[in-house]
Amino acid sequence: MIFDIIQKLRALVKNFTDRNLIELLRLIDKKKKVLRLILNEDEVIPFKSCLNEMGLVVKMAPYMLKIKRKDKFSNYITTNIKWNNKLKKKFFLVYVSRSKTKCDFIINKEMSEDSDKNLGIYYGYPRCCVNNYSNVLRDKDWVTNLLKNTKNNINFYYNNKLAYMFNGAPSLIEDYFPCSLNCSRTLKLAKENYNLLIKYGFLKMTKDIVQKLKKNIFIYNDSFYQIQESVVKKNFLLLQNDQVFIKNKNNSIIKSKSLIQKKFEIFKKNNQNYIFFKNNKCPLYLFK
Repeated sequence: MIFDIIQKLRALVKNFTDRNLIELLRLIDKKKKVLRLILNEDEVIPFKSCLNEMGLVVKMAPYMLKIKRKDKFSNYITTNIKWNNKLKKKFFLVYVSRSKTKCDFIINKEMSEDSDKNLGIYYGYPRCCVNNYSNVLRDKDWVTNLLKNTKNNINFYYNNKLAYMFNGAPSLIEDYFPCSLNCSRTLKLAKENYNLLIKYGFLKMTKDIVQKLKKNIFIYNDSFYQIQESVVKKNFLLLQNDQVFIKNKNNSIIKSKSLIQKKFEIFKKNNQNYIFFKNNKCPLYLFK
């Protein structure tokens, strides 16, 4: 029943992402207290209808949202504004819980300008990632912050937040920025989320997410390259498919048809992995 309702929800509400789905499953499974997300004006009614079918409470914030800016990784930065029916594009902040009391509690906390740390902890995000969020805001670049905190270049695919930039933003992580690719608390939650997707019948979706998360990524000339298919053998990264996706400076994704080299030599320095590409040393991030 839950699977069917969520499938209907996904068809009716464009802004209901895979990450929102994961948070909803955590809420249903009593691993999370409150879920919040942003909806367009025409999505609110079908969203409420579907969530009410599952016995969940839906409340809207007593203010609207306006897009302030869009960062270079396609994340929207919003600001709270008073209700304004003259806006051409209307966005609403919506809260979901198993009880009205929990929705009211978090809305009051948001309105009282409680700290991001307190709110993040209440939403169930790892404390280390919540504490690091102020650094993300300071740097205005979550990717740079993420990689700066990452201790090594070989990590579990569960934590692959870099894949967020490619192929429909696949993720097993909730809607927060992990402090690093090797965050142990994020890894624990991501594994739980993987099991929840399986438990509630989202087998095809889970398989698709995992395939995308396992794609290796390297950085060259400030652009991110996601390799279609590759495998590590001894000291070489073998390309089984010579196509790559490129996330470039202009914030667009280009699918390159071919790379001249069929294999790149990997070498290690200070336990970091690099590849030689066009005679340059490029950081390489492997996911197992």
